[in-house]
Amino acid sequence: MPDFPHTQSAHCESGVAANLLTHHGLKISEAMAFGLGGGLFFGYLPFIRINGLPLVTYRAA
Repeated sequence: MPDFPHTQSAHCESGVAANLLTHHGLKISEAMAFGLGGGLFFGYLPFIRINGLPLVTYRAA
């Protein structure tokens, strides 16, 4: 993507998400991308067990 404008960010994942969404026309701040990412990242995988318990993973914003 030669026309992609890179901007400095504080957090790698939220910065990439904000930059890509802005590049495709959805202007959101890095803080908003971080909040959305924190709210959406939750996984419950009952078929993977650790110490007999189902795997639960999350990211707190």
